[in-house]
Amino acid sequence: LSHLKREELQRIQSQAGSIKVSMVYLTMIQEAQNVVTYTINLMKVSRKFQLTE
Repeated sequence: LSHLKREELQRIQSQAGSIKVSMVYLTMIQEAQNVVTYTINLMKVSRKFQLTE
């Protein structure tokens, strides 16, 4: 995801495409990163609860 974000920022800087579309795409990438982070955190917490039982 970081690679996609970097590529899109470079594309914006070179002005190859619509800024609005790029902003929506970057927002989607950021939200996907958030989902991955939250999922990892949930898995860690779940593992801790399973170990204490």
